Amino acid sequence: MATARLPSTDRQWSNTMQNNDDTGQYGQATTTVTTPETPQTTTKGGRYDKNSASVRERALAALRHGEFNLAEQILSADDPSTAVLIENLRIYQAELEMQNEELRKSQRTTESALERFSAMFQQLPIAELVLDRYGLIVEANPSALQLLQLRNTQYHQYFLARMLLHTDQARLISAWERLTVQESLELTEVRMQLGNGSSLVVDLHIAQLPAPEGQDQQNRLICAVIDRTEQARQREALGNAYDRLESSRECYRVLAEFSPEWDYWLGLDNHFIHVSPACQDITGYSASEFIENPELLETIMHPEDLDAWQQHLAHPLDSNKHHVPLSFRIRTRDGQQKWIDHICSTVLSEDGRALGRRGVNRDVTSRHQAEKALQRSEALLNATSRLARVGGWEFDADNKTLRWTQITRLLHEVDDDFQPTVETALEFYDPHDRAVLHQAIKRALSEGCPYELELRLQTARGGKLWVRTNAEAVYNDNGSIGGLRGSIQDITERVKAEQARRESEQQYRTLFESAGQAMLILREERCVLANRAAQRLFGYDEPTCLLGKHPCDVSPAMQPDGEPSTDKASRFITRAMRGEVQHFEWEHLHADGSPVPVQVTMLPIEFGSKPALYATLQDLTEQRAAERREVQARTVFENTSEGIIITDPEQRILAVNRAFTELTGYTENKVLGQTPSMLKSGRQNEMFYQSMWAALQKTGQWRGEFWNRRKTGEIYPQLSTISTVHDQAGRLTNYIAVFGDITQIKQSEQELYKLAHEDALTGLPNRSLLRARVEQSLSRAERDGSMCALLFLDLDLFKTVNDTLGHTVGDALLQRVAESIKSQVRAADSIARIGGDEFVVLIDDLSGPNGATQLARRLLDIFKQPFDALGRELYITASIGISIFPTDGRDMDTLLSNADVAMYQAKEHGRNNYRFFEQSMTEGAIERLRLETALRGALARQELTLVYQPQVKLSDRCMYGAEVLLRWQHPELGQIPPERFIPIAEELGLIGELGAWVLENACAQLAEWDAHGLLIPRLAVNLSVQQLERIDLADTIAALLARTHIEGDRLELEVTETMLMRHTKQVITNLHALREIGITIAFDDFGSGFSSLGYLKNLPINRLKIDKTLVDNLTQDPNDDTIARTVIALGRGLGLDVLAEGVETEVQAEFLLREHCDEAQGYLFSRPMSADQIVDFQIGHLVQTPHKN
Repeated sequence: MATARLPSTDRQWSNTMQNNDDTGQYGQATTTVTTPETPQTTTKGGRYDKNSASVRERALAALRHGEFNLAEQILSADDPSTAVLIENLRIYQAELEMQNEELRKSQRTTESALERFSAMFQQLPIAELVLDRYGLIVEANPSALQLLQLRNTQYHQYFLARMLLHTDQARLISAWERLTVQESLELTEVRMQLGNGSSLVVDLHIAQLPAPEGQDQQNRLICAVIDRTEQARQREALGNAYDRLESSRECYRVLAEFSPEWDYWLGLDNHFIHVSPACQDITGYSASEFIENPELLETIMHPEDLDAWQQHLAHPLDSNKHHVPLSFRIRTRDGQQKWIDHICSTVLSEDGRALGRRGVNRDVTSRHQAEKALQRSEALLNATSRLARVGGWEFDADNKTLRWTQITRLLHEVDDDFQPTVETALEFYDPHDRAVLHQAIKRALSEGCPYELELRLQTARGGKLWVRTNAEAVYNDNGSIGGLRGSIQDITERVKAEQARRESEQQYRTLFESAGQAMLILREERCVLANRAAQRLFGYDEPTCLLGKHPCDVSPAMQPDGEPSTDKASRFITRAMRGEVQHFEWEHLHADGSPVPVQVTMLPIEFGSKPALYATLQDLTEQRAAERREVQARTVFENTSEGIIITDPEQRILAVNRAFTELTGYTENKVLGQTPSMLKSGRQNEMFYQSMWAALQKTGQWRGEFWNRRKTGEIYPQLSTISTVHDQAGRLTNYIAVFGDITQIKQSEQELYKLAHEDALTGLPNRSLLRARVEQSLSRAERDGSMCALLFLDLDLFKTVNDTLGHTVGDALLQRVAESIKSQVRAADSIARIGGDEFVVLIDDLSGPNGATQLARRLLDIFKQPFDALGRELYITASIGISIFPTDGRDMDTLLSNADVAMYQAKEHGRNNYRFFEQSMTEGAIERLRLETALRGALARQELTLVYQPQVKLSDRCMYGAEVLLRWQHPELGQIPPERFIPIAEELGLIGELGAWVLENACAQLAEWDAHGLLIPRLAVNLSVQQLERIDLADTIAALLARTHIEGDRLELEVTETMLMRHTKQVITNLHALREIGITIAFDDFGSGFSSLGYLKNLPINRLKIDKTLVDNLTQDPNDDTIARTVIALGRGLGLDVLAEGVETEVQAEFLLREHCDEAQGYLFSRPMSADQIVDFQIGHLVQTPHKN
């Protein structure tokens, strides 16, 4: 019997037994084990005495020595007896009772200690806090809540450090880091800031709070908060009192000896009783000198100020007020003159008697000098303001008063007694400007925005002025706007000058801009002005586009004569700046890059008081074009491949070109003076020529074909254009005929007709000729009331032939098929190839549908035999759709469309058969066509997305990888399942593009997960057969892995049995190449087909995936159970990993786990999810990295 114990219980009992051992309470430890072989066994020196030893003592001995396997020893014996079992059960029961008794005793002790601590914690008059290791207040007793003004700590969080003043936080944090289990922490006179703004001075005592055994000893701390605020305040007050007492003793001495002022006490006899030492700093004479010599002050005083001083001394002493201040000048010991401000008051005794004067003499020389300088500055400013006609003003917003300087009054021409206000000041301004100024003043007063405006003003005497006025805000001591301060300046003369200048410039600019010739002004070799004609010449939107440009900036690098533009321009500009007028030709560049030849005239001028160049540019484009046209016309005339004849009005030949001689065989000297009629072949009658001349006279041109005769007598067709030429007076001057030999064109037309109506590969009629024949047959059938049939034949899986064997073999196969079909069709019927692997047979004059059936069967029979295509015997089948006129349509497009629909129905029913059109087929065909059309643009419209289904390890349910699945969300059709659009993509040839897109985006997503710290060890992607057979598959995937920085072993490519059964050489080569770069290969849907196990061991496969069809009926169908076990055993036997698909129940998962299937995926674990959802999935399913062997 096994003994079960809590770990904590074992430790408690172990400690208890040890303690008992130490005290000797139980004596020597003896443990008896009773077994059938040894009924009485004594260990550790004692012998078991059944009669004297109690069961409790034996249990205690077993506990003390940790022998808890007595039952196991009994059971391991060959033949344990019932008595022995009962005996050991009694011992085990005693063990449990003793353990329980000790546990209850320990619990009571703990509860008692906890109650004592809680009572003490709550009743202590000292503030106590319980803190966690981060300093968060977990609990506070009532004293702490009251002292620190805390709310309930259960609902409000307080950090102790944040309650301290900033200067003391560092002390706490530094001490906190040094706190250990054995030590306590004490911080004295720490300042705390309470929630109501008050502060405390406290002592903090912090220690570790013991925790239950086995728990973190640093979980909680106890903190005692001792309020020292009152003691600190009393100590501070006492210190302040001592400071005041000490300072009072020194007060008089400091005031008397260290006063920076020249203090004095003048007695009633006008003798100095006391003079402060500062007098020497001001006068150069010591205090003792003034006391010893009462007349010293008057001796050094300026004579002009002496009388005022003596009158001041003669003024009677008055106890009720200070004496009037006095200013005078003195001459210092070193001869300097200083200004002194004097102020004094009467000195009274305690009984009210006058004791003299106490006064202060202050040196205000610097102030007097500053006032003099200020007066001079004000005088200079006033003089300058008068000269510049600049006045000032100030507005007090609080008193609503406006003050003007004298210049401002002069500008407004107001009387001296005029008192301006804001309202009356605004009345001086022009009504159009008044509102602008008023708004600016309002913004300045409300927002402090400065302004500067130029406005029209009418003076009090009717004068008209232009003024510039500005202002800035004046702020009060409290930061509010107290008013405005600004200036006003008369700018009338400047405005008039600018208006005159603008008028002059406008006249010049009008002439400059209206000139038909391009004009530029260059300064420092850069364009500073250009007219509209220059803008048009260079092709810019505005003339300003030329400003700042050097002539070479709008010129080619080289001029037509081969000289660099920079060198040539520098030479002409230098000469022009020397005063030489320059005339030269130049090539500029149009804005579109085309050359612009010009004739330039450049001469020096002065522009803006600086030397400049004035240039005119005459466009030579038309002149050069005319010259080129003349050369081109001459060149064309001599070198064109068409013959040209020029005659006079009487049709006498004046000139012919070289092509005329080559076409007709006649040289120019043989035909000059002759008429073109010499070339007539005789095929056209006179009526033809009369019609030609009538059209020529009426329209001035005739174009048409006719036959002429060469000098050799050969008749040939020619296309001629004959035109009339008139002079400026409208008189006929010439006829010009241009003609060409169209013999080759006629032959080409015949070839083109053949190409337009026959298929180039098979020689069968094409769609165009088929349409003509069908329309004829339908018209005849309509007229005769007969029937017609269209058979639409499409080769099954022909694209596979092209993809695997190449288009050359495919073309040869189409030729053989065309020959075979042609052999089965009547001569009266038509067969056409309308594209790719599509053929159409038209049966004319059909007696009934049975005739179409018979032909369809004959056509299918020809596909039972192989076709020879370039030495290869190829088997292929076909599907046929049949539509009947008139029941299935009355025009070719309808019949052909319905036959196409029926053909697709034949393919959907297994291929290699035929179907007649039925009306119910249309909806399905329209839906398929809609899917085909939508699928072609799905990638471009970003309608395709990837989802990921986790693959988990069955043993721990952790995600080891994910399979990438493609989804199509159409905006109108909604979610389209893969089983609907993947076959269409394969037929349309889009599967390769889709597969590449899936691979690219899957690897990019894997890299993005890596960047965000989410490691998905493996990502499985399905390969299509077209991808697997590509020659560059391994190189493409290797480049993709390098581009996305993904290791090869993290990408798994899934291939199906169908792909591997093809067993082509390229497939095997690609699989090995993929394994070489580290990619794992999974055998998808294993067990769903008829796998050949013989080659399975030779393929570079890493994983078998059990098909969902085998998993669905696990534990329900014994056959499926057997097959699943066999597949798992086969995979493990070959050293392959095995993964089950479509696991949806726990029963299936448990079965697969028992059979040692490694991994699984399915709805039981997760549905396919987006990339973002994979991240959330990680929270509940730890992603594991499989160990690599």
